[in-house]
Amino acid sequence: MLRAAVMPGPSKLARIANTGHGNEFRSYFSLPPSALPYRRSSSITSTKLEFQKLICLALSPQGDRIFENDSKLIGYLADAHFAKGTMKAVYEIVFPALQSQSRYVAKRFYRLKEGDSDESDEREDRLQKNNFTTCQHNDYMQSEIVCLARGNVFLKEFFKLCKEQGVNVYSALRFTDAFLIQELNGISPASGMEESPSDDTDSKDNNTGTSSPMGLMWLVEKRHASVRVQKFCGTLRHTSSSFDLAHLTVSAFNHFVYQFTHKKLIYADLQGTPGLVTVDDKEAEGIILFDPMTHTETGYSGIGDFGQLGINKFLCQHKCKEICQLLQLNQSAPLVVAMEGRERDCISEDKGHEDERDKSGAGNN
Repeated sequence: MLRAAVMPGPSKLARIANTGHGNEFRSYFSLPPSALPYRRSSSITSTKLEFQKLICLALSPQGDRIFENDSKLIGYLADAHFAKGTMKAVYEIVFPALQSQSRYVAKRFYRLKEGDSDESDEREDRLQKNNFTTCQHNDYMQSEIVCLARGNVFLKEFFKLCKEQGVNVYSALRFTDAFLIQELNGISPASGMEESPSDDTDSKDNNTGTSSPMGLMWLVEKRHASVRVQKFCGTLRHTSSSFDLAHLTVSAFNHFVYQFTHKKLIYADLQGTPGLVTVDDKEAEGIILFDPMTHTETGYSGIGDFGQLGINKFLCQHKCKEICQLLQLNQSAPLVVAMEGRERDCISEDKGHEDERDKSGAGNN
């Protein structure tokens, strides 16, 4: 493995998530209240690695994720993270072969549930070795890319309906364009993994037909150009006092998703940062959504999925405003909670499970 110096980027601003209950899951990319700005030397080392790029082709009728190997990439992955939330760490990465002016970041989990101990040295901001297997980590990482891909599919259908109904919405809204890479031929210093155990392997190598060690998967996305973050909803909080077009659009979009998925899924922790998007084949200023979560009927869509409880929170708290009414979502998909669910889940809005005070900062700046 070759190592080179990588110059640091701007530090990440803290996005504090405060909760009112001990068992509440905080936005998994929030910095804890005690976090200090990340400090690092003027240059750090990076490791040259070979990666397999993975693309998600589709979901099977049974909901299984179907991935396929794309191209192989050489990348220089920083050995130390430059941002860390309650669940993920963010690293700089450079792909010399990608003819693009864009800068990229790679994200990985350093713990898979909030209750996991974090024995990192806060003074040095070092991460300890992971206490989970590569297989467990990769399964959750695949869920992350599926969540983003689904989001853009849902947005496309939502905008299509709005156009058919002649309803004006904030059309420059997109989920971040991301992809997965998997380490090949070794374990990077940044991965936090020890040597792969013998049973933590891929089933078969497509080319050789033999088993091979499973490398850690990373979520790669373009580095955000802005540190300003707009918060639309929380993990279990879907109330908003904002009436600008972007907030109204996101709120109606989530109601649409509930209808489009036959009441089986809603989005949570929706937040975005300013960025350039394509609208009607033209580049425009827009909002790029990143690090979302979903609540699903099964409760197995990834980290932060509260299952029916999470869906019920949306049903109890969402208030249909102008766009919902113009699209008649309040009639086609009324938000009704069963009586037992209402007694259990529809708590007072002013108490809530999640403090919705401003949580500023960006996920990868």
